[in-house]
Formats: sequence, structure tokens, C-alpha cells
Amino acid sequence: MKFLYLIFLTILLIQFDTFAQEGWFLQNPLPIDNYLAEVHIINSNSVIVVGESGTILKTIDGGISWNSQISGTSMSLHSTHFTNDSTGWAVGNMGTILNTTDGGANWNSQISGTDYILSSIHFIDNNTGWAVGSPGIILNTTDGGITWNSQTSAEYSYLLSVHFIDQNTGWIVGYEGTILNTTDGGAIWNFQRSGTTEFFFSVHFIDQNTGWVVGGEGTILNTTDGGENWNPQTSGTTKDLFSVHFSDNNTGWTVGPGGTILKTIDGGENWHPQTSGTGEGLGSVDFNDDNTGWVVGVEGTILNTTDGGMNWDSQTFETTEGLSSVYFVDNNIGFAVGNYGIILNTTNGGINWNSKTIGTTLSLYSVHFTDSNTGWAIGSGGNILNTTDGGTNWNICHSQPDYLSSIYFIDDTTGWVVGAYGFWTSSWCLILKTTDRGISWDSQMLETAGSLRSVHFIDKNKGWAVGVNEQTGGIILKTTDGGINWLQQNSEIYSTLYSVSFVDEYKGWTVGGSYSLGTGTIYKTTDGGTNWTNQPGNFEPLYSIQFINQNTGWAVGGWYNNNIILKTTNGGTTWNSQTSGTTNFLKSVYFTDLNTGWAVGWQGTILKTTNGGVTFVEQEQFDEIPTDYKLANNFPNPFNPSTKIRYSIPNQSKVIIKVYDILGTEIETLVNDEKQTGTYELTWYAGQLPSGIYFYRIQAGSFVETKKMILLK
Repeated sequence: MKFLYLIFLTILLIQFDTFAQEGWFLQNPLPIDNYLAEVHIINSNSVIVVGESGTILKTIDGGISWNSQISGTSMSLHSTHFTNDSTGWAVGNMGTILNTTDGGANWNSQISGTDYILSSIHFIDNNTGWAVGSPGIILNTTDGGITWNSQTSAEYSYLLSVHFIDQNTGWIVGYEGTILNTTDGGAIWNFQRSGTTEFFFSVHFIDQNTGWVVGGEGTILNTTDGGENWNPQTSGTTKDLFSVHFSDNNTGWTVGPGGTILKTIDGGENWHPQTSGTGEGLGSVDFNDDNTGWVVGVEGTILNTTDGGMNWDSQTFETTEGLSSVYFVDNNIGFAVGNYGIILNTTNGGINWNSKTIGTTLSLYSVHFTDSNTGWAIGSGGNILNTTDGGTNWNICHSQPDYLSSIYFIDDTTGWVVGAYGFWTSSWCLILKTTDRGISWDSQMLETAGSLRSVHFIDKNKGWAVGVNEQTGGIILKTTDGGINWLQQNSEIYSTLYSVSFVDEYKGWTVGGSYSLGTGTIYKTTDGGTNWTNQPGNFEPLYSIQFINQNTGWAVGGWYNNNIILKTTNGGTTWNSQTSGTTNFLKSVYFTDLNTGWAVGWQGTILKTTNGGVTFVEQEQFDEIPTDYKLANNFPNPFNPSTKIRYSIPNQSKVIIKVYDILGTEIETLVNDEKQTGTYELTWYAGQLPSGIYFYRIQAGSFVETKKMILLK
């Protein structure tokens, strides 16, 4: 078990080599759903948290609101330490060391000299600090991290936590009972006898003599003589303990998996469990005084107490039930449905999501609205739910022992539902149709074995449904008479098809894949489905696809603890990956225009983009005050693969900057936002595009200008 938790803390946070920028941002769960590795209190109001995929969160109001900070890396971060309100560091995978001198508004990379994992960092002032990691890495700086020098420990295993009390005296703990001590700033590190081979995950001292270490199987050791002797304390648990913190000689806390929080008020002679209110794994604890403290952990868990831990309040505003489908009526009004009958509704573009009670705990798989008031949701148990008041009340308008997977209305009266009859035994494709707003549903039962997963119509007559037959593979059905007759199209696709999208009677796409194999497929037709061609790519299973026009579309999916978002701007000839900032796989995507879209998925994930999902765009503002609108020539030009674009606006303006190819097809939206007076510079990354001539166009108020750039690979 201890090996599993060691992996959980240090190795599971996968080492990425890309840079994550904001294109998709999280709306639920908030403030983030990534694993949070360490919390550090800066002052009574300001708290910093680091974690998976380069996550850095900060609050300056005691947790009322949390803001993500741009770390400039997607390397998982394991530890952070601040010496004052402005100056701090963070360390993580691939030897990552980040430094900020403005409270986290900007983070700069420092050269560590290693590409191994750095697990812990501790500074005693703005200049002097240490970072440790594996195998046996100890780094020291005396100039604030400008240079990092290696110190020798003779320990070549995992070092997981470091703590210093002054420039000379410090301790490091780690693998199989390792405890190291220095009294000369790290010039010499000496082993201290722990008396155990359990892993130690955390060390904390309150003075030169008194300290604690915690680790595997509930191990807690205490010393009152600087570590010459370490004495075991009874924790009362066999769960691994990941972090320990004391506010004085008597009062301390330690945390671990399953929501474990233990507290002592007698220096550790007795440890008492506290009620955390969560079953999630907890990885870090920090207290400002005897009363005010913070705990963070998996799935974005953030807990806060102001009474010493008698009560712990969650700072995570969320639902974590899996979401299967999302639909927006316009850019403000939207709905998402998922497991256990959950229905979420927003009226402000997803800033707030409100949960609806519908009287069923059966899972819902699809939602569709024809206007802001009238909509339907379907799912397991053959339930079809209808609302006519914008989701305030939901009524069951159909219920049979069927499996219903997708619903689509072509107008406010006519719609279809697809699924399977007898799904849990031998299943047959099921199609239901209504022409009276769902008051009655007529079965268009087919003599086709299998189950249907998605349905899409372009008018009252022409539609397609896709799914799977377990023996023969993918199913594609088409109707040209509103469903009176459905004809099976020869797809020759041998994997499950989960979603279908058409832009006219000829052009359409379907996606799917094999979850057991972790492979995905995209197929396209240009003749209404008579012929389907595979669009090549190496990606994971895809569960949803949507095209906004004949060129631009998105597909989402994933496999295990990973997700995928793909975008095309050339009808699927090429598909480019977009960065989501979460590891949860995605089940549904919906766009209201070329820029604004949402994706939902596992663990209650809701993502939104307002620029078409563009990633790898960085932007900075300069202090100079411009007097004219300007769009500068990009530099360098030609470029490979990134180039900088600078622009100036003399007055507050709505700024839109888009990139087009030589045919005039829109490639990406780089800026779509209200901007204050100033000069801005952005970096556009085009590594996934082919060589060629591209154009970038700015529109700011009445100012419009276009310039040419050349991508040369």
C-alpha cells in the first residue's frame, strides 16, 4: 500500500513536456479539479496552492474566491514556499523550479540542473533555500534561485520533504525511513536513525530541537533533541500520512487518504481524528495559527477551518457526478445532464451552475432544448423528461424498460430518440418519434440487432443514427422520410460509433472507438452516407462531435485518466489537439458559434472556451500609452513554429484578432475580448499547421487591418 501512495504523491503526476495556456477554462468543479499537492499560507488572507499539470491557485480573501495563476508549465508541481507576500517558489517534475517576485502574477523558470522530480522546497529568506527530489537530489541556492548548486547526501533514493529552521539547520526525509540532518547549511548531511523502514512523506520542526515526521502506515515520529533520538507516537490509523504541521509545541495536524485529518494538543502524545467532510485523499496541511488552517488534496479538494479543525468547510464549489451531455440555447442559457439524474442549468454562460431536482436517480445521457423554456432529457430506464419552464420543473412524459441514449428535435414539435430495446439481454435498435412536443412517442422499431448511441437530423425528413452491433461493429442508419423507413448504410466500421453530426444533406461525420483498446475513429461522408472515409489520426476514443459549419468542428473523448479535444478548420482533413487543463475524459461538446463552446465529462467537469479552444497563445501588456491604433508586423517572419504579434489600442475597445489561411478560411481566434488602452504582444504557436501563407486580421472599434505571415517548416 505504501508504494501505491508514494506513486500517488510523486510519480502519478505525469511529466508533460508541453506548455499549457488558457483556451479552455474550468467552470465546474471549482476552483479546479486537478490533484492539489501542497498548500502554503502567505498571510491571514493570502494562500497559495500548487498541483497537477502546472496548477497554481491563489486566494487573497481567505478563500472566498480563488484565481488560477499562469505557471507557464504543465509539469506537475509538488511543493511551494513563500518568504513574504511577493516572493515565492514552486518545484515539480522534470526538475522544474519556478520563482515569482510579484505574488504569483508572473512566474519565471529557474535552471535546476536536473530533469528528475523535485518533491519539496523550503526557503528561510529571499536568498537561501533548498529543493529535494529523487534520486537523492539536494539543491541549494544563496541568491534566490539564480543559481542552484548540488549538495551530496549519499542517499540515492526518494527524498520527499525538506524543512529548515535557520541558515544552518535542516532536515530531509524520504524513502524507507530516511532522515537526514545538517547543521552547516547542507555542506554535510548526516543520517539520523529513525528505527523504521516506512516511507516518510513530511517533516516539520518548530525549533532546533522539536520536530515531527509522518509517513507510511500511520507512522509518526517525534524528537525533542534535534533528531538524535526519534520516538514513535501512536496515530490511531494505519493509513499513510502525507503532511504534518505544528503551530506550537503542543498543537499540530497531519493528513492522509480517505479524508483523514488528525489533531494533537499535547505534542503528539495523543492524536484525535477530525471530521473532514470528504472521502478524498488529502496531501497537504498548513496552519496560520492555532485556529486558521488549510488542507488540499485530490480532485481539487480545498478545506478550510477557523476553529482549529472542529469544523472543516469545503472551498470547492462543485458537483462531481459524471456529466454525459451539454446543450446551450444561446451564449447564456445552457443545460448539462449526467449520472444519478443530475441536471445542471446556467443562465449566465456557465459562471454559475444550479442543480435541479427531477425525482429520479437514473442516469441521464442526452439533453436538447428548442427554446429557453422547452427541453427534454433522456437516459436509462427508458425515461424521457420534459420541461416547459426552463428547467424549474421536469415531468416524465415517457417511461419504458429501454435504454435511451440520444435525443434531437428539429423544431419545437418534432423530435427523435434513439437507444436500445432489451439492452441488458439481446438488444435491438430502438427509435422513437414525436410530432406533438413529446406528449406521445411512436416507436420506429427496427429489425436490426444492436444499440444506437446518437441521432441527428438536418430537416424533418433527412436524418442519421449511429451505434454498434456487438458482432458486426459500427451501425449507421439513414432516413429520408422522417423515420418511416430507415436504411442501413454500409459503413465497414468495426468499432462503436458514439456521435454523428451533419452540416447539410451530403457532409457529415461520425466518431467512436474502442474503450477496451483505447483507440478512436473519425469517419466522414460527402455523399450523404453512401460512402464513409476514415480521417487518419492517432487518438483515444471519441464520444461527441459537432460541426458549426462545413469546415470547423470539434470532437471530444478520452480514456482512463486522460481526455482529448480535437479541432478542425478544414473539414477534418487535419485535426489538432487542444489543451483542456484537466485529466477527466469528456463525453459531450457543444458550440453556439465559432468561438463559444462547452465540453462536459467525468467527475462533473465543465469546460468553456470563448476563442474556439485556441491554446498556446500568450499575451502581455506593456506600460506605454499608445496614441494610435496599430498592428505591427509579426516577428519572426517567416517563423517556425511560433511568432509574436504586437498591437496597440489608444482607447478601450473590443478587440478581435483572427488568423486565416490563404483561401480565407478562419484558422483560429487569438483575441476576442474587451481590452483597456495599451500595447499588447501575443505569441501564436502554429506547430500543428502545415507550411504556407497565413493572414492575421485585427478589428478594434472601427480600426481594421490585415497582415501576412509565412509559416516555413
